[in-house]
Amino acid sequence: MMRPLFPVKYMLPAGLLLISASFILSHFVAMPDFVDGMLKGAGIGIIFLSLINGKVIKKTS
Repeated sequence: MMRPLFPVKYMLPAGLLLISASFILSHFVAMPDFVDGMLKGAGIGIIFLSLINGKVIKKTS
């Protein structure tokens, strides 16, 4: 069995860090809306992946 490239236990903090970094950067630096949205969207996507892969959200079927 292959080891995951990025362990699940680090995905949730990485997603939260990405979102918070986006908020901090947008406060101090003028960023285009596209870049700001991409950072926040990537952070939310990483958080959802960590919840699904970490079996916090369980399949009902």
